Amino acid sequence: MAPPRLSVLTLNLRNLADRWDERLPLLLAEFAALQPDVAGLQEIVYVMQQDRLLGASGAGQYEARRGWAGRPEVESLLGWLDGLPQAEASVVTGDFNSDGQDDLAAVLKVGNTVRLVVILNRKEDATIIELDTMGQSAADGYLGIRRRGDEFKNPGDSLADYFVVDTLQVLRCGQPPTVYFWSGAAFRKSTLSTGQANVLSLASFR
Repeated sequence: MAPPRLSVLTLNLRNLADRWDERLPLLLAEFAALQPDVAGLQEIVYVMQQDRLLGASGAGQYEARRGWAGRPEVESLLGWLDGLPQAEASVVTGDFNSDGQDDLAAVLKVGNTVRLVVILNRKEDATIIELDTMGQSAADGYLGIRRRGDEFKNPGDSLADYFVVDTLQVLRCGQPPTVYFWSGAAFRKSTLSTGQANVLSLASFR
């Protein structure tokens, strides 16, 4: 049986710029029609609750996960809950590609499938990468960040090395840590030696 399809939307709301009052009805209508499983939004004015306005525009029920953007705006990840009783999201933030922008990573449970999704924020837009399919919903674990400068050992030769960017790490009971290195153009999956699980930010998923 094929796993459920995951629909993802990314959008820069541009805070209140560019005739927000005129754009809002169009955005509400479009979001209500699309109803994505996940929406990654940029430049949201917190006090205006712009992400939650969009989430309430249609039949679906959305949950917002926010990350501070260092300005009066925030970045937000909306996860669709209605109709997906097993849908959950665990979210962490970090600069995964060393461009100075805060990025988001989320472990999403859609039906019985667990997926790892990354939203790379750029100055003008964002790109979404479905990084990995992580099995069934019964697989408990933690999504974490290994910060730039953290030391690790290569499994093959046990030599010390250092993370050059914030790096995603997945921890599961009884399994060695899995990390996703940014190579400059894509992510590379690798397994670390057991016992290298010190992370600064964790979000559980099950």
